[in-house]
Amino acid sequence: MIEELLDLCRPLHDRHQENGNPVRSGGRLMGGTPGGPATGLRLAARSPNPLPRLCDLAVCIHPAMVLPHDAGRFSLPGIDVALARRPLLTNLDFTSSLYLELRHPSEALAPFRQLTTGVPAAVRSPAEADDLAGSLGRLMGCSAAILGTTTLHIFWELFCILCRRQSGLLIVGEIYPIALWGVERAAALGVPVARVVAHEPGRVSKRAQAWSRRGIRPIIVTDGIFFPEGRIAPLRSYGRIAAASGGLLVIDDTQGLGILGNNPTASAPYGHGGGGSFRFHDLTGPHLIGVCSLAKAFGVPIAVLAGSGPMVRAFASKSATRRHSSPPSMAVLAAGIRAITINRRCGDHLRARLLDNIRRFRHMLTGAGLQPAGGLMPVQTLSFGPEKEAGAIHLGLTRAGIRALVAPNPILSGGRVILVITASHRPSDLKHAAVALERLLPASSRVPSSGAPGGSRTARGGSGSRARGVTDRAEGNTMALTALQAFWR
Repeated sequence: MIEELLDLCRPLHDRHQENGNPVRSGGRLMGGTPGGPATGLRLAARSPNPLPRLCDLAVCIHPAMVLPHDAGRFSLPGIDVALARRPLLTNLDFTSSLYLELRHPSEALAPFRQLTTGVPAAVRSPAEADDLAGSLGRLMGCSAAILGTTTLHIFWELFCILCRRQSGLLIVGEIYPIALWGVERAAALGVPVARVVAHEPGRVSKRAQAWSRRGIRPIIVTDGIFFPEGRIAPLRSYGRIAAASGGLLVIDDTQGLGILGNNPTASAPYGHGGGGSFRFHDLTGPHLIGVCSLAKAFGVPIAVLAGSGPMVRAFASKSATRRHSSPPSMAVLAAGIRAITINRRCGDHLRARLLDNIRRFRHMLTGAGLQPAGGLMPVQTLSFGPEKEAGAIHLGLTRAGIRALVAPNPILSGGRVILVITASHRPSDLKHAAVALERLLPASSRVPSSGAPGGSRTARGGSGSRARGVTDRAEGNTMALTALQAFWR
């Protein structure tokens, strides 16, 4: 029992020590060397709040156990130990979108003399901005790229610039809100906009051809990966439709950059290199445009617009935000350059660790009769019927020391609990979260892991939760597609 509790609590000790906070007992260090970790099992007096929101703490058991003051007691030889009557508080974070856990501390960044240039980006950008943009363009497989402070800066005017000739925006599925805000601005300025459901290239083709016959250039706008299903868009099909109708394909690839890469296989379903959806689907051509934030896998709050040279140059010359806004700061540029360097050296190793964590977590939940949506992507989602049930589950996780996300589910008139898996999570972290979810959900609300009838499907992956992954790599390799689909479900 003690070993199990220690395993569950180890993350708290490590995070507490990383923050430079020694474990204390009544103001004195508990064993070990001054400033070092506590050793063995020790009885502690009431702690002076070693971690926020852990209130009255009475006992600390090395390496990480913190138990409430009103705990029961039992004895080991020569040691008096407290047992908690309340759930352990371990402060595990499942809300961070730093998928590869790249954090870029200030001491790891290249030094810089000033934070910003003091002039708009259109007047002068640092040489580091050009270097980073060039590296990102090569990583993504595009001939040119330009940086933006955020994806909002890019999307805010990208569609207006592209639609200066007679064009229309064809929105595929529920795209991410920031891209949608750019679409709404273009619509307010008179650009035709139509929406089609995701993952149905036939409908996209029909609408694109109809616009083309009327002299309207179709600009297909889609996410590279759709959530909550974690389903990869059939971008090769959309790319062929755009090229055949004289249009463009604009992809918000924020979720794919740093995760997906070239040459995916059954043993490496993400592919290699982290170049994103263009690399994953082997897409090239002047009709392709990618917009990505580096804030997810690469951990840098900066955005990039990548595509053909003429398109990038047109955006640079016509962009009003570049005329009225500063370029990205030197600190952000230094972090971006560092992220590209780390990705080149050990990115595939970090992605393999992330993939292993996601598979492990999904296996734990499936064994408990839960069906998370998200496939092999980091964002794992459980959907519930009544929205208040999702809120209750989220509250229970919070009380168990697990930070998760809760969101409404308008399709099911219910709610969703979201846990984001990263490369830094340990098996014990994943186990703690899975055990907490299993305890919070009554057996009657779980789906039998064998798939047999019985039990209401309260905790499920949401609509279309059998997320097909590499649906568009069938061309030329049907056997590989079949194997990859099994991994992405």
